[in-house]
This record gives sequence, C-alpha cells and structure tokens, in this order.
Amino acid sequence: MKKLLITLLTATLVFSVTSFNADVQAKETFKNCKELNKKYPNGVKKGHPAYQDKLDRDKDGWACEK
Repeated sequence: MKKLLITLLTATLVFSVTSFNADVQAKETFKNCKELNKKYPNGVKKGHPAYQDKLDRDKDGWACEK
C-alpha cells in the first residue's frame, strides 16, 4: 500500500511539473509590433501566446494588427 501511494504521488508531481513547464514555454514575447509582425503579419488575438497588452494600442483584443 505504501509503495502504491509513493508511486501515485510521484506520478502526480511529475505531471504537475510537466504541465507547468509547458505553460511557461508557451509564451512568446516581442519587443514591438515590428518584431511581432515578422512572425505574425496580421497580428495576434488576445489569448494567443504572443499577445501582450502593451502591443494592443487600441485595446480591441488584437495586438499589432494591420
């Protein structure tokens, strides 16, 4: 029973750390719209990993749209 509990706790910890790392790595940051538009020519919508409030000047939910 003790061995099963240790195995389950270890698996839970490994899964939690893996999920956290995936979320952290998913973010993309760009210095300005010129840099973002090199990769995303039409800009990015709020919720996209590259979206940043500072790049959404008109506050419409799209950063660096043309």
